[in-house]
Amino acid sequence: MMKLRPVTAGRYVTPLREGGSLPAIIEADDDGLYVLKFRGAGQGPKALIAELLAGEIGRAAGLPVIYTTPVSRADGADVVMLPTDLSAETGLPPLSNAVEGTAEAGFPDEIAPRLEDYVFLKRRPSAFYGTGVAELLHMLRRDIIIIGGGATNRGVETSVREAFNLDLASVVVRECCWSGDPAAHAYSLDKAMKMYARIRSLDEVAAMLRE
Repeated sequence: MMKLRPVTAGRYVTPLREGGSLPAIIEADDDGLYVLKFRGAGQGPKALIAELLAGEIGRAAGLPVIYTTPVSRADGADVVMLPTDLSAETGLPPLSNAVEGTAEAGFPDEIAPRLEDYVFLKRRPSAFYGTGVAELLHMLRRDIIIIGGGATNRGVETSVREAFNLDLASVVVRECCWSGDPAAHAYSLDKAMKMYARIRSLDEVAAMLRE
């Protein structure tokens, strides 16, 4: 597993995009700039470590690691504007993505893809819709996915449901999922996804990979 170097945040530089995580750029004591997800933010303090764990599990087991990242055009032409109860309550689009080609659409260094990894842009919650991920798995002759990320009740659950429709078996790693809504997070893991996937702890997945 990779070693993480601790730094101390010293200056708040600028906020990043609106959305569930509400991250910001901060300057640290090593004069570097970092993406920071605040403890009180919508997605909670475990967002980055969950994504870090998800990638390292795959690499340690010698599995292909696939990233999907939500993006939209700069002019907003592909932003989902369908009426939903949530959009009516918040006054915001039901989905809020980073702008394609900008720094905020990339990855923090701690979870950045490696040269051997696969990266797909997505414009909807599912990792499969319009991305090419399903085709890649078919080409690699893989029919089981180990999945983590967030939000649990949005991107993860939507991807798991679609994987089921594609006859792909899913294993969801509890510690690698996060959401800004604790109740929705728990319901998704403990109820909604149980019909479509195996929900396992990090230790249980590690044991499965050793078999």
